[in-house]
Amino acid sequence: MENWDEPERFLFIENNELYDEFTSQFGSEGEAEVGRMDTYLDIDSLESVVEKLTDTIENGYYLEDRVCHLYGQGMWNDKAFIVANRVALEELRDAINMALSNGEFRLSSSTSDNEPYDLFISCVPSVFDWDNIELPYHDETYFNKTTSPVKAFDKYRYKLK
Repeated sequence: MENWDEPERFLFIENNELYDEFTSQFGSEGEAEVGRMDTYLDIDSLESVVEKLTDTIENGYYLEDRVCHLYGQGMWNDKAFIVANRVALEELRDAINMALSNGEFRLSSSTSDNEPYDLFISCVPSVFDWDNIELPYHDETYFNKTTSPVKAFDKYRYKLK
């Protein structure tokens, strides 16, 4: 199709162990290669799905680019930073609220060079065994390169492996 702007098309893909295999037939693995997903339906309530789809269709997708830079701690006691525009911060707030309600949530954002990424948020129980995941420090002078904290997630376990 020469003009992908019209008509709009929607593709619903369930997040499970077949996700990467399915999306790979569109050129490469993962949605970053397929095209950024406009609406994630990573929620458990049917009412929330309808509400989120309706809101996306009625209000459009992105009136303003969502730009969010996350700077983690290099080592102990370092500062961490979130630098984002208002749209991205509001979406981050909403994503945290969804994670508080549903245990987990995934938010799609991008850096200022327009490189998209997914931020996975997990609200672990107060009895969570923190020894199951690595510390988040990233200064490889002092720490080995960290791996994804897969054990902190249930719904996204297949996506994070």
